[in-house]
Amino acid sequence: MVRIWFNHWFSTVYNIIQMLKDAMPDAYIIGTNEREFAVYRTICDEWETEPALDDAAYVQYSLEFCRKHQVDVFVPRRKFLAISRNRAAFEALGVRVLVDDYDLIYPLNCKSEAYRALADVPELRIPDYHVVTNAAQFQEAYQQLREQYAQVCFKFERDEGGNSFRLIDNHRKGYSALFKRQSTRMTFDQAYEALSEVDSFPNMMVMPYLPNEEISADCLNTPDGLIIIPRIKGATRTERVTYDEDILQ
Repeated sequence: MVRIWFNHWFSTVYNIIQMLKDAMPDAYIIGTNEREFAVYRTICDEWETEPALDDAAYVQYSLEFCRKHQVDVFVPRRKFLAISRNRAAFEALGVRVLVDDYDLIYPLNCKSEAYRALADVPELRIPDYHVVTNAAQFQEAYQQLREQYAQVCFKFERDEGGNSFRLIDNHRKGYSALFKRQSTRMTFDQAYEALSEVDSFPNMMVMPYLPNEEISADCLNTPDGLIIIPRIKGATRTERVTYDEDILQ
């Protein structure tokens, strides 16, 4: 029996667990989530509700959890950067952690770091952006971008699921506003007022809003070569796979 732990995953992990069980009848799945009634609880062999902790405390919680539940394989989603940084501590317990090296995944999970790392790649255009940490810098960045672009957006650099993403929309009133998702829109004055409540805040990126379809090229490097799945993510959850040569390049 192989004891596999999935921590605080998205609901889509239900399908992954089902496929894993079909392929590995001896797999024993342990699931945890901060939400007691997460949907994948129904397919797990064992379940616990997670506490909300900072990075350091969560790493200690995870190490103790692995010891207590005799975990063989840990598939982290929550705090996976902190877990990657401390992967040696899990391996010392005999736990295989399915996360890559910290030095590799850190830049890919910090937008400005990723932009800097890719800045010298030929034929790759990095969109304009500003990193700000206070309201005055935010105002200056917004004014500079508005000179060149029709719309401006922002989000905190450290974010999950785009929770902090906001599109600056100074026309939020009127009939047409009823057809827009207001939770992701703020006027500039609202944003500036909110950010002015603190002297400084974590790194925030202020960027031009790119209105066309989002393209995501999911990659898996294997011993037999690179697998790339280019997805065009439309306005709904329906996506389409397209092997466009420009995207693949």
